[in-house]
Amino acid sequence: MRQKGEKEVHLEETARLVNRAFTTCMTDRYPPHNASQKVVETRSSDAEFRAPLESSRKWGTFFFAGMLTKTYFRLNKPSLHANVQRAVNISDLPPLSDFPRSHIVTWKYYCGVFAFIREDYETVPLPPTMKEKT
Repeated sequence: MRQKGEKEVHLEETARLVNRAFTTCMTDRYPPHNASQKVVETRSSDAEFRAPLESSRKWGTFFFAGMLTKTYFRLNKPSLHANVQRAVNISDLPPLSDFPRSHIVTWKYYCGVFAFIREDYETVPLPPTMKEKT
């Protein structure tokens, strides 16, 4: 019985660490080209100092979102997944098709699992072939 408690503690610590990495990816604002340049905190000048999107941390978003939802699934905490899903839905991310397919498959799988647990069958992400048949 003691091992189960220890395992859960380790999973919760893992969730905290992965959540920190996920938050870092989500809140990346693209660093300035030159660190010595001062960035003026206004929207119009912010775009002048941004690095290209290719070097952004946002590309790790769905990787860490998938890891986080796997961990929440093992901890049996679907309400925490809802927070991650809400954050992904309101964020300013590149198009979904530009992310690695493996990250998207993991993310959509766990979104479907958690929607199934909530009995929310309308929001389950279906493959295009199944959408045509319904």
